[in-house]
Amino acid sequence: MNILFLQQHIDANDLLTSYKSLIQAIINGEIRSPQAKKLVGFKYQGQTIYRAKIDKKHRLIYTFIEYQGERVLLILADNNHNYNQLKRQLMGQQQEVKLTELSDEDSMALNDKGQDVILNAMAAVSYQKDTLVLDEYQQQSLVQEAPLLLSGPPGAGKTVVLYNMMVQALQRYAKYHALHSDLPKAAGDIIFVSPSQKLIDALEGYPEHRAVMNAPAVVFTTWESLLTTHYPDKSTIADHEFGDWLKLNMPKEPAAVMHYEFSLIMALGFEHYQKLGLRQSAYAGQTNKQKKIFNLYKLWLAYLDDMGKLDPMVSTIVGVDTVKYSGVFCDEAQNLPPSALRFFIEHADNQQFVSCLDSEQCLISSFGLSCLKSMLYTVYGKFTLQHLLCTWRCPPQIAQAANHIMQLKYQLDGKDKKREYHELKSARTDEGYISLIDSTQCTALYPITERATTVVIAENCSPVEAEKIRKILKTAHVLSAQEAIGLDFDTVILWKPISSVTCLKKLDLNASSQGLNLNQWRALNALYVGLSRAQKSAFIYEDKYWHDKAKQFFGDININQPSHEVTPLTPAQKYQQWQDMAMTHFVEGRQALAREIMLCHLDMTVDEIDKKLQTLKPKTQATIPPNRAVETVVSSKKHAKKLDKPTNTPAVPVVTNVDKPLRRTRIDARFRSRHRKKRYLKVPDISKLITVEKLYTKQGLIDLNDALEAYPHLVKDIGTNLFDIRPSGRSRYADSSPLLWFTANPYGEELLIKILEGNPDLAKNMSVEVLCHPRSSMTGANENVSVLYCLAATENGCKILEKIFTINPELAKKISAEALCRWRPEKAGLAMHTSAFYWLTCTFVGLEVLSILLKANPDLANEISAKTLCLVLTKALPLHVDNSALYCLASSSKGCKILKKLLKTNPKLASEISAHDLCFIRSSEAKLNAGISLLYIFTASPDGCKILSKLLEINPDIIKDINAHDLCLRCSLKAEDNAYDSPLYQLIINPDGRKVFNKLFTNNPKLIDETLDILEKTDNMLGQDGIFIELKLIQEKQAALARTNPHTFFPPNSDTNTTIEPCIESAKLT
Repeated sequence: MNILFLQQHIDANDLLTSYKSLIQAIINGEIRSPQAKKLVGFKYQGQTIYRAKIDKKHRLIYTFIEYQGERVLLILADNNHNYNQLKRQLMGQQQEVKLTELSDEDSMALNDKGQDVILNAMAAVSYQKDTLVLDEYQQQSLVQEAPLLLSGPPGAGKTVVLYNMMVQALQRYAKYHALHSDLPKAAGDIIFVSPSQKLIDALEGYPEHRAVMNAPAVVFTTWESLLTTHYPDKSTIADHEFGDWLKLNMPKEPAAVMHYEFSLIMALGFEHYQKLGLRQSAYAGQTNKQKKIFNLYKLWLAYLDDMGKLDPMVSTIVGVDTVKYSGVFCDEAQNLPPSALRFFIEHADNQQFVSCLDSEQCLISSFGLSCLKSMLYTVYGKFTLQHLLCTWRCPPQIAQAANHIMQLKYQLDGKDKKREYHELKSARTDEGYISLIDSTQCTALYPITERATTVVIAENCSPVEAEKIRKILKTAHVLSAQEAIGLDFDTVILWKPISSVTCLKKLDLNASSQGLNLNQWRALNALYVGLSRAQKSAFIYEDKYWHDKAKQFFGDININQPSHEVTPLTPAQKYQQWQDMAMTHFVEGRQALAREIMLCHLDMTVDEIDKKLQTLKPKTQATIPPNRAVETVVSSKKHAKKLDKPTNTPAVPVVTNVDKPLRRTRIDARFRSRHRKKRYLKVPDISKLITVEKLYTKQGLIDLNDALEAYPHLVKDIGTNLFDIRPSGRSRYADSSPLLWFTANPYGEELLIKILEGNPDLAKNMSVEVLCHPRSSMTGANENVSVLYCLAATENGCKILEKIFTINPELAKKISAEALCRWRPEKAGLAMHTSAFYWLTCTFVGLEVLSILLKANPDLANEISAKTLCLVLTKALPLHVDNSALYCLASSSKGCKILKKLLKTNPKLASEISAHDLCFIRSSEAKLNAGISLLYIFTASPDGCKILSKLLEINPDIIKDINAHDLCLRCSLKAEDNAYDSPLYQLIINPDGRKVFNKLFTNNPKLIDETLDILEKTDNMLGQDGIFIELKLIQEKQAALARTNPHTFFPPNSDTNTTIEPCIESAKLT
């Protein structure tokens, strides 16, 4: 018979030796009062607690819980009459506990036979208000010595083991101190580090560590919180700040990759960094590139120092050589920056460093585990690696699909033997559920998606795609795989995990041992992470075309079987779930998602959300003992104290520290001297800082920002000199105002937002001439550039415009179509033929501004020409090649609403839009949606079909000019999600498209023969859907003939349209 015992409070050896007979008596129901009594005053996880006499001094504390569907005995502790201490051990509280006699209801018998049974004692731990039974791998881990690495799959209990190892360390310190009270106490606090603030907050309240007396204090913290605690005068960089800075210095490199490279340099030193291999570094072997990165890294450190900011990826704590932690416990180490791991390894006293991680969940670099091993070898000379092999989160079916992803990854990479754990074993008894689905099955998922315990995992999710998810799945709960690490959900829906990730879509799965690049490795890990968040069920949403390839990734899983039973919830329960989930995301720093959940699922207004979030402040600082003095003076000559390396240290590369801070150049020193004088010695004259000459350079904007930060009241002194326009001429400053140079620089836009917030009167005093005044032809490539143009061209700029028009609605009424639609000339290079109107159609915020303008001035719609809408940018910036304002409007639901309004107010527009405009194919140079025509964009959405129907109604010439080739042309592979689709296919599957279909072929009968001819000559890659198209075309042809001779095909007075649908249904049956 199984019995459980809390291994934190009782020894397993005593359990089956000293207490065996007493336990048998309890199981047999032979023990009653006064030998056994009930404890009143507290319960253990809702269960009544009992005590039984062991001898005159000691008592056995126990309760009964459900385990694997059976009622089992749980031994909590042995105790020497100190029940208040017991309550502190189990609940972290110290209140009076009373004893009472057993009643008839207190049944203890578990063995009806009345004879002794073989006892199987199973170790358990208390964690997150549950009792968890440890498997053999977890028990092995708890007896390992530091330094220790715990490696295992998602849901293997790594955090549970890590926390209980910390509790054991506290108990050892307390026991040692009790035996040697004359010796000094431990060197320092014990620190528990995790990337998750939610986990930190939860663990801080647990009773197990708080119950241990005379032990070091425990600090629960994130790395960011620890940094801000040691440097309270510095702020952490914003999420986008590094990316914005990188765009100005090395714009072609991805920010996330470069950020991790910087952290590697900080942790390993540049010499070791240069020796890293493939997949250890994104730039392995590129010596010249690595030197550029190192120089850029030094510039970034200088930037942080100048701005007084912290970057958790590269910042570290210096000047604390003498501070040691009695123990360091790092959770989810694969998501901690290498610089942080280096700090903790060097500051763990007596090598008491324990960390858990899963290298398969690392989405930045596959070098995480190797990097950590290298640093442990360098500092300690040894460590133990313990694997946890079973997952308690994922049921078998989901674990099997996750295994298939990992096996595929290593098969393609040709490194099967280097996998950290061979497979993902599920310890769950329930099977779970997994299925591939497409758009036809989404409604069946609504009972699941309306719950907060369901999440959609989507990579590269643009605002357009997020809106599509909300529309199709009825949920705003969308995360990336990176954001979902550390979380678990009942149901996970992977949104287009193959078709939306370019490197997976193009991956040749039939090649053996081809070797994966870093992007492919990350993408496969992201698949694994997303799927392994599911505790009950998982669904993979992909269009029908991609199902075969998806099965190659996930294995043999169900297709279009979304049925999954769920327990009904009351509206109050659903509301509470969403409220808790919103707070979880807010605490973790995902404030935009928290707002979206409140807006969509809690039906809160924007004002209510703002008021709610103002009362909540995410935790930003760790709690450290107030007497702990930390020296923060930076010294380039001192390094963290290194432990003596054991003589048996294996031969490994030596890690070289980078001196911190870096030595300043003379130019930098002069700048800092000038900067201090300007900032602190006197109040500057703000009017002299706001001039065209000053703001023309970024340094002028920085000086202005420094002045406003030092003297915030100066923002009120900014006056109309901001709007002074210089006269025309050949000067670089001609036809420009200081405001123009704010809007021409991303840094200036951010500063302008702050200025308008502090001085909204500026927006009230702004005139239409200041906003719309164009620069003359004498300014060369800058001809026709205006403040309106510059603001419309960026997302931040559009936010500024929205703010200006909100404060000054009269200004919106005065914006003319000429100012809005004015093009840049050919000498503008890649920006030629762009206008403020075009840029507004490119972003959601811009569309909001456009809506404000059209609402304020309805006549504006009559002045916008078809050429402005349809002009294609054949030579443009990379993301805008072959783009047009009409294409941008048709690509979103918000844009379609604006387009409907334009066509309704100005029907002349429709008559000027030609079939050529609709059927123009985007070339391969287009970075987004290459190989797709505007005709396809219109046919791919219900709103687009309605607009297309309106265009055909007003301008029937379009019907004559559209040919079969335009309708049947399938999108190329570069069209990604829409590969192999065609406008004709979209018209058939879309109910609103059927009306357009009938209109096209009814008014152009010859189009039927041409289309059928093309379908016969082309390999039918649409499968059954292609048959539907052919049947419908034939039926339409019969209907056309029937109109001339109705008795040939149909009986008299028959409605020909009613025969089309049955024909298609019969095809489905075959």
